[in-house]
Amino acid sequence: MMMGFALEIKVPGIDKPIRATSISDVPADIEAMIDEMLRAPRRMVTDHTLSTGDYVIARGRPPVNPVRLGSQAFPLGKTELLCRLKPGDILYPGGNDLHLSYGPDNTEPLMARGPVVATVVEEDLEAFFRAGRLIWEAQYRHHKAFTITVSKREAKQ
Repeated sequence: MMMGFALEIKVPGIDKPIRATSISDVPADIEAMIDEMLRAPRRMVTDHTLSTGDYVIARGRPPVNPVRLGSQAFPLGKTELLCRLKPGDILYPGGNDLHLSYGPDNTEPLMARGPVVATVVEEDLEAFFRAGRLIWEAQYRHHKAFTITVSKREAKQ
């Protein structure tokens, strides 16, 4: 079992991996699910939301067997309204997915599908914002799939 974790997000077009650290109160069951999901680096295809704002859904290959998933009607864990998310928030809705709040413009007063589990480190927030814009450009201007790779490492104590 992890005792805090750090994430690295590799994004094509961004020179260095984007780093994030877990928040202090990730529930043990959620942390175990993230640990299972990221036993090895996970490639995820991204989907930039159309109307929510600066928000990306990153989907890994679905698990073979059914797992707990959050929805807006029945979120996984303690969640926030999308409009209250901060730039750099990373959410876990279950399965092999992550949601990324990369900028200040999230306008929907809807429940997130899962809790905030990590935040991007301060010095990587600009790169995280650029990554979100690259994903938006790929999806809406060029109609191309955009894949990121997420890996975890133990948090430095």
